[in-house]
Amino acid sequence: MTVGIAWHEKPFCSEGENGRETAMNDATELDSDDLEAWQLDVQLGAAMTECKYELAVPLAERLLEIRDAKLGPMHELSLTALEVLVAGWMQLGQWERAVALLDRRFGLAHPRHVPILIGWAATLMIKGELDEAEERALRALSIARDMIGPADSLVATSHSILADLGRRR
Repeated sequence: MTVGIAWHEKPFCSEGENGRETAMNDATELDSDDLEAWQLDVQLGAAMTECKYELAVPLAERLLEIRDAKLGPMHELSLTALEVLVAGWMQLGQWERAVALLDRRFGLAHPRHVPILIGWAATLMIKGELDEAEERALRALSIARDMIGPADSLVATSHSILADLGRRR
């Protein structure tokens, strides 16, 4: 899994007159942040592929910091790094951190919140924390219905969680 390296337009390997040459030999075109981002991208891809989320999260945090500074917070590569970071936090059960980051980046009601809120609600429901689960499911339902549309599958999923919560009470 690669979280993108569009800032490096050359292919990583190209045929040269004397055989294979790597574009990284031309590293003078890249600054230290570009090189660090490339290294982080490779390491992060490996960590996520191997489900090593404790390792992946700090890598994703640093990659997001670099991408935001160089490309801006709404650039495609910055958003991809953000999504990988959020996915890592979700796998570690750090739902609050994931939602707080999305709140800061997109505001309190954005469609990107919905899958995270649904997952968080389901996790809370399994733990028996029904009131908190209901809060998350209602927020997910509200955002999905208002921002995505009432026919979206995320609306149905939110309704399903709320129905399960009702049966558990």
